[in-house]
Amino acid sequence: MIEDLIETGQYKEALRYLNDLEDEKVRYQRLVCLYGMQELQQAKKEGLKAKALAEETYYDVVAIYVSILTHFGVLSNMDSDKYRHISEQFSVLTKNNSENQP
Repeated sequence: MIEDLIETGQYKEALRYLNDLEDEKVRYQRLVCLYGMQELQQAKKEGLKAKALAEETYYDVVAIYVSILTHFGVLSNMDSDKYRHISEQFSVLTKNNSENQP
């Protein structure tokens, strides 16, 4: 049900059901909703905590958190070499993680 609301862009309605902040999937889905609603300040705040607590959803949370930070210009001040290095490291981590999944 929540996934259907998110897929159809009914983010505000989905947020009504996403209250269990102890559940990392809920934290990720909240980020998706907040980002979709362009509630970027709240998304930035929740994203930092979600990233710190994420395990199974870590790469999904990091991906959306990077998108959120991009809106604030946090990553635009980064020089291209540093950005390329971070991107390469993230790609390696993602590849290693997908190889270790059943």
